Amino acid sequence: PDTMEGIMIKWDGITKGDIHLIKGVVDRAVARGPGLNRMDVEMDIAAAHLGCPLDLLKLLDADDFNFWYDVNGISRHLNRDTGELEGYFLPRCAHS
Repeated sequence: PDTMEGIMIKWDGITKGDIHLIKGVVDRAVARGPGLNRMDVEMDIAAAHLGCPLDLLKLLDADDFNFWYDVNGISRHLNRDTGELEGYFLPRCAHS
């Protein structure tokens, strides 16, 4: 696990089903987002999902506007040390 000054993201909370859906999200993002780094997007979505449970199927199936709102918002607002979303950002595909 990644650690920073005693703060830890618990990566073991990701299921095999989550991994499959996250890879689908990453495939879509990288195919349509020139310059995106596959690993960065994958880690961001996984970390955000652990800190703020996402409806990953809803994200994968979202129209382009809502898909990019969430993917870009997660990238912009994710604290990569804690996995928490900051700045009051709530993805549209977050479980309510």
